[in-house]
Amino acid sequence: MRVESMRLLLLSADDKSEISELQVKGIGGQMRIWSDTAWTANMEADDYSLRDVSSSSKNVFKDLILPTGGGKVVSFSYKESSQGDGEFDLTMSGVQIKIAALPIMATMTTIFSAFDSKPTENSASGGQFESPEGKASAEQEARMMAKEGYSWWGESKVMGRIKIGASTVTALHDCTEEETAKIVVSLLVVGEYLADQQTERLRIEMQDLSLFSLIKEQAEEQYMVDKSKIYALLTRDYNEAGRVQSSVKVSVRALDVILTYQDVKRCYSLVRNFALAAEESGFAETAGYVYFSSGMDRDAEVAPLLPSTDSSLSSEFDLLVDSFTVSVINDCMGWNVPFATVTVKNIQCKFSSFNDDSVKLTLVATVDASYYNLLNTCFEPILEPWTFKLEASELPGRSSASVKLKSDARIELNLAEMHMRCLVQTVEGWMQDSKTWAADAVTQSSFSPYRLKNESGVPLTFWLGASLDPPADIQQQKELSSGGEEPFEFAHRRMPHLRQRDMALEFHTLSIKFEGIEEVLTHVPVDVTGVHMLPLGSLRAVAEIHNDGGCKIIAIQSTVKVYNKTTMLVDACVMNEVGEGEVGQGALWRESFAGESHGCVPLALTSSKLMSIKPAGDEFGYCKPFPIPSEPVTGESIFVACESSRGGKEEGEGEEARYFRVRLDAKRPIGGHEENMRIVISIHPAVRVSNLLPYPAEVALWAVPPGKPGKKVASRHVGEGQIEQLYCTDLQVPLRFTVFLSAFRHVNKPILVFDSTGAAVDKEIDLLDDESRVLKLGVDSSTSAWGDITITVYAQYIFRNFTSLPLVYGSYRSGAKVAAGQSSSPTVTASSSSSSPVSKPPSASSSMEYQASFQGIYAVFGPRSGFHGTAVLCDPPLADGPIKNAEEIKGNIAVIRRGVIPFTEKARSAARAGAIAVIFINSDESTFLAEGDKGPGIRLPCITLNKPDGEALLELRGKGDKVHVLPEGPSRSHRTTSQELEWKRLVKANVRVGEAGAVSSASPERRIAASSEEQGKEKKARRKEISFPDSWMEQPGDLPFMFSYDHQDLTGNKATFCVHGSDWSTPFSLENMGTTGVLEVPGKPSDLPSLKGAKPMYEFGLSFELGTGHYSRSKICSIVPRYTVCNRIGYTIQLVQVGLEEEHNAVLEIKDGELFPFHWLDEKKPKACRARVVPQIGTHETYSTAWSGPIKPDEVGSFSLRLPPDQDGDSPLNVSIEIRLRKAAAFIVLRKEKEDYPQYAVDNQTSRAIEYWQAIESASAKLTVHQLVPGQRAPLCWDRPHEAHVISMKLEGVKENVKVKMNKFATFQLAGGLQAEVFADGPTRSLRVREVSASSSLSCGASTKSEEEDVKYSFVVELAGVGISVIDAKLDEIMYGGLIDISTSYRVTRSDFEFEVKVDKVQVDNQTDRGPEILLGVEMGKGEGKPAVHLSMVRSRLYKNISFFKYFAFSLREMSLDLEETIIMRLLDAAQNVVDSSTISASDEKPDDLRVSGFKNLRFLEKEAVGGEKMYFEILQLHPVVVNLSFYGTGALMDRASTEGGGLSYNPMFAAMKALGVVVTNIDKAPICMNALVLERPFATSQELSSSIRKHYRTQLIQQLYKLVGSFEFLGNPVGLVNNLGTGVQDFFYEPAQGMMKSPAEFAKGMHKGSLSLFKNSTYGVFNAASKITSSMSKSLVQLSCDSDYAQKRQENQNQRQKQGSSNLAQARQDAFNEMSEGFMGIFAKPMAGAREGGASGFFSGLGKGLLGAVVKPTAGEEAGEQSRGGE
Repeated sequence: MRVESMRLLLLSADDKSEISELQVKGIGGQMRIWSDTAWTANMEADDYSLRDVSSSSKNVFKDLILPTGGGKVVSFSYKESSQGDGEFDLTMSGVQIKIAALPIMATMTTIFSAFDSKPTENSASGGQFESPEGKASAEQEARMMAKEGYSWWGESKVMGRIKIGASTVTALHDCTEEETAKIVVSLLVVGEYLADQQTERLRIEMQDLSLFSLIKEQAEEQYMVDKSKIYALLTRDYNEAGRVQSSVKVSVRALDVILTYQDVKRCYSLVRNFALAAEESGFAETAGYVYFSSGMDRDAEVAPLLPSTDSSLSSEFDLLVDSFTVSVINDCMGWNVPFATVTVKNIQCKFSSFNDDSVKLTLVATVDASYYNLLNTCFEPILEPWTFKLEASELPGRSSASVKLKSDARIELNLAEMHMRCLVQTVEGWMQDSKTWAADAVTQSSFSPYRLKNESGVPLTFWLGASLDPPADIQQQKELSSGGEEPFEFAHRRMPHLRQRDMALEFHTLSIKFEGIEEVLTHVPVDVTGVHMLPLGSLRAVAEIHNDGGCKIIAIQSTVKVYNKTTMLVDACVMNEVGEGEVGQGALWRESFAGESHGCVPLALTSSKLMSIKPAGDEFGYCKPFPIPSEPVTGESIFVACESSRGGKEEGEGEEARYFRVRLDAKRPIGGHEENMRIVISIHPAVRVSNLLPYPAEVALWAVPPGKPGKKVASRHVGEGQIEQLYCTDLQVPLRFTVFLSAFRHVNKPILVFDSTGAAVDKEIDLLDDESRVLKLGVDSSTSAWGDITITVYAQYIFRNFTSLPLVYGSYRSGAKVAAGQSSSPTVTASSSSSSPVSKPPSASSSMEYQASFQGIYAVFGPRSGFHGTAVLCDPPLADGPIKNAEEIKGNIAVIRRGVIPFTEKARSAARAGAIAVIFINSDESTFLAEGDKGPGIRLPCITLNKPDGEALLELRGKGDKVHVLPEGPSRSHRTTSQELEWKRLVKANVRVGEAGAVSSASPERRIAASSEEQGKEKKARRKEISFPDSWMEQPGDLPFMFSYDHQDLTGNKATFCVHGSDWSTPFSLENMGTTGVLEVPGKPSDLPSLKGAKPMYEFGLSFELGTGHYSRSKICSIVPRYTVCNRIGYTIQLVQVGLEEEHNAVLEIKDGELFPFHWLDEKKPKACRARVVPQIGTHETYSTAWSGPIKPDEVGSFSLRLPPDQDGDSPLNVSIEIRLRKAAAFIVLRKEKEDYPQYAVDNQTSRAIEYWQAIESASAKLTVHQLVPGQRAPLCWDRPHEAHVISMKLEGVKENVKVKMNKFATFQLAGGLQAEVFADGPTRSLRVREVSASSSLSCGASTKSEEEDVKYSFVVELAGVGISVIDAKLDEIMYGGLIDISTSYRVTRSDFEFEVKVDKVQVDNQTDRGPEILLGVEMGKGEGKPAVHLSMVRSRLYKNISFFKYFAFSLREMSLDLEETIIMRLLDAAQNVVDSSTISASDEKPDDLRVSGFKNLRFLEKEAVGGEKMYFEILQLHPVVVNLSFYGTGALMDRASTEGGGLSYNPMFAAMKALGVVVTNIDKAPICMNALVLERPFATSQELSSSIRKHYRTQLIQQLYKLVGSFEFLGNPVGLVNNLGTGVQDFFYEPAQGMMKSPAEFAKGMHKGSLSLFKNSTYGVFNAASKITSSMSKSLVQLSCDSDYAQKRQENQNQRQKQGSSNLAQARQDAFNEMSEGFMGIFAKPMAGAREGGASGFFSGLGKGLLGAVVKPTAGEEAGEQSRGGE
């Protein structure tokens, strides 16, 4: 038989296009049969291929599968004897497979689409998998076949041989490009097959297995795996029991893998391209992809398989690997430089599957790791050999799975300084290059491992390798001009022998031939960073090598290097002697150096003796030549003068010469010669002027020779934050300095900034404004060690105003005085109170050229805000008729002429039509104001124009021009409502006609979206960015205001400010750096009759901080609004101060998504506000509510508020209000209450109706009654959120009302056989009412689990320990730390995640010959039997939107920390060396923008409160931490801190110690005790919770450190930092050994009603409206008593009373009496006890304690009594 060709086409799902084609050619075969039943058969094929035939495919590799070699590519023969025994041979010449993303994804999409369209009835997964019934019947049939001894070959034997020639599998990086990177796998397969009646065996040997990459088609292979062998044995046995048992055994002798960063990068790019192709082809949407991608979802419920009682072995997989090694090549140090190796030895892996569908996995292996030490050129261990055992199993029916990792050996790690330094450099290089990973094409051409820079001063030619003669191939030589740069790379050959013992260091080298020099520079070590002196005949060259983003930069230089540190272009020349004539005429070499650049003297001229410099150009000549050093010198400075060649003077200045400072450094190389020293010549300016003011300045420098008049030698304009270099002096005469700012007319006198005789210089300079007020600026003049000076001018104080209000600043001593730079008039405007010494830039509106401009007047009703849009004349135009063109008016400005009826009625009609504003024409001022009282309810901006202006506007309107209206006033945000303090009776309006958008950026009115889709996109973008572009947070603040006092007096100087010429604020100090505060500023009484002269009270938040960056010398005071309201409800809201609800001018209106500050308009009214919902202007919204109950914005926290309906029949609105503090600003965020997790809820589980309302004691309070039908659950919001959270209930059939305290967890009986329970259902406090007969098994919202509940998944780790050894650069071990006996468990049950970590022992040993033997360890004799570290937590799986923790606890045994000074120094040195090894330089510092508030992108202002980020804890318990600190000082630290250079120059800790004047002394067993922290039911984000916990421990630590230095202990209770997070917040101390820790299992067993409450009377505070600030004076006084027994006894009594709930007035009096008795008796008892312990000294010490206790203890008792009486 012969078939010439056979084709198989795969069509697309729609059968319209071809995808791929399989073609086989030359198919031939024959069969022979003999008479004795023996027979033979042969089959062969000449060719085969799989091609991509898709017409739409961009793949250029059409042949996906091809054979290798010629002739018969496939050959199969079979022969069978007369006895039935068979033998076959299968031979293939080899296969070439190309894996291209596009065709493979297209093929898989087509195949899996078939499964999507034809699901079978029995399949639960779309038809791919066999049903359990079908699987059972197949197994029964297999058993029958095995029992009967049946097989397809019967009782005969079959043998076979398989051979597949050398084959390759190539993964293409980009199949659309022919020259693309490839990853290739090559192998050769040989196998044998043997089968008899009971057994099948297949032995496969994969030979010459290699993995390599190809950068280009003709490039050399980069091997990752080279010629390895893998043996596999597959066996299938049929036993007598009727079961089929399969086994696979794989054996690998040694598998070595070598990887570079570029290999990983290419693999990542390959996977990324396949993922993109999967999305493009639609494969990601097929059922197959969905199934496989979600197959590992442990949360998904898996249907159990059919039960089986047979637990015998079904299949088995064994893997034996003698050695598996991964070697990492350090790309940053050269292609063949080893970085690290990881070796896994003696791998024994067994996977077993049983007939009951259970599985078991066992893995035993030994792993170790080493790194390559470049200094010692050898491998050193990171991880010592570590043997572990991993066991995993899955129970029958897939009901649960478990994993256990166990090791009886410690994990021993060695952290060496050299390796960490190399690691930092390597990883930084990888990180720099990883930025290109997202690029579409990742090829080797995008990465150059080396770059050569020619800085030698002469052209050169270089080639790779170390040879004196250049290569014959001219293309292998590269020429490089002076100053040029050229990338290059080596043809890197990876080592075939990759084991650690065979790996060797191979550094690459270069050879360089310089023009004009006969010798050749060979052996340039391009892989070794640093500075290298290289011999070049009688000369020497320098190679500076460093890393830059993963690339080696090799700079070839001469031994004389010139740095130009100035900003001007400088010419330099060298010579051997000074000839006649001008300097430079006999120069051997000249070169120009740009500012901040460097270069080198040519190699052949490095022996020159003299150098001269000058500014570029002909204006100045060369300076007098100075000698090039011939002896070693460090930092020698000389001043040189370049005389003017024209002999003239600079215009406006007295410069006759330019002066430079030249620094000379010369170092002799180790073992070198003097003539080959490395010489560095640096050119610097003589004077620098640094402007640290927030504004540009004009500076001038005056030279004042003794006995002669002063002369101005330089004047410059210095920008903000800039440094100007001056070349006008040689610093031989005194210098005076002046500063000029545009708003200040003159300076009193120039100040002295330099005097060569050492006279004291001035530190301040006085500037005068137009009214002769003085502004003092700070001036600092510092002289460097090299002789040049830097003059720094800065503002002493800077005010930043973000209030949008014009503020006037002043100083205060005996009275307020207006500060310099502003008007002293009591009535100030925006321009006159400018905080800038320079004029402000014109606004967008003022700079716009309009066609016309008019002036109108705002109505006293409605907002006086800016608006713009198209003006539309109402039809009819008069004010006495209904509006006919309502659709045209919608979203535009309505224009109305004066009519008969009041225009306010017409304005209401325009508002109902959707107008955004109203312009009245021909309404005189008196009429306009007279009708103002009729305006309440009109929430549109309304203005009037006289008739000529109005008609002119209508004429321009017809041309299509937009109308822009702005209020005339100081408000920067143009929202001049009464909230913005515009109290004038008349507010003028500027009406302009011009191009659209001239004031759009200034108007806070949010634009009306053209469609709902655009509006949705806008809201989505605003939510994503959390941006409020019109708010004070993101709008630039006022220009910074520079401030100073007349005299220096830190305690007497005060500052003050006022608003709008009102009264001055309370004086305050500007020296409170790092603090915040609130300042009340009285306002100007209102002129509006309706407000009756109400006087506002403004509250501002003030923060004081030291400036950063360029303003680090200034003290900055930032002023922000105290209260800022953010509307996230979804409706427009109005806010008003309580008592002003009827005053329409007092209402602040905020649209949805807006943010706006809030102020008090009447200082006599309560400081509370109300809110309501109103329809938005310009829309068809109709929903509104009535005014809410009072809101107190100063009570920080979260609470719920109910907005009552506006009319009967309307629905109320439940609102969640969150008040957050950020610095000195309080943000009030209003959102809709969440239905899923409200703050409070009422659940009616009875058969009766329930009515409930908030129980308010005030008789005049309007109560809102809620009704619940049987079985209904509803959220509970408060009418008065700041009053007691108590509700009154009326039950159907029960006469008396019932009061329930929602802030107390309790269960109580009600009349009528009912029961009420207050409990925590996650973050919701719920009240549940039910019949007594109802099941009461649940005490909280989460379900209870039984002890025997099945575990779905578990992971257990049991380790003998982890040890870490720290080694410095000298290979000396500094210390060794260990964690002993570590056990970790992680379990997933049906309802919970459980996690627990235990560490039995922690110890750090000193490995040096000095200091204590043990540095850190557990305190012996305390807490024996308990783990040193214990972490336990239980997290619920029932809550999807929040992280719900039922239990979280952490404990640490009492530890002993013994430190020795020498060890600290060695650790700091090693750490600093690692940090200094970083090659990434910091970006240039930019001046800080003082007009940026820093409040942008606050996460809590998002539209939706991010529930997924919040965490809720039933209990969060952090046990006390006690560390007994000992310190042994030798004085070495202070010696280091006092040394210039060395440690002080690079370690900030040493500098800080020196600045503080710390004297290190010995400390012996000083206890540092940090109190426990227990939180019940906190509900907060992880950032808030962690920040609060950090503050708690930071405060505790600071308190203890103050004790160490003998200072006072802080007063106050640190728990106040977190008291707003939850209930039951406790902060107390007990011995860590007494702390009770629960494991997750113990917690589950003990979980019952009330078990989560630590204290019966703990107050629930998760959603409390306020953050209560309580006094801790009593506790602090107890600490001052110095009586630990008394403090402990007192604490025990308090804890006992808390547990018993006894805190009444009688008890408080008894406690106070006991305290007084204790203090009186201590006068006698303490001296006697001290004498027994310490003799005479103990007697006097006890006497002091007794006298102190006699005062402190009664006071503490009285304080405690006051607290108890307050509680009553």
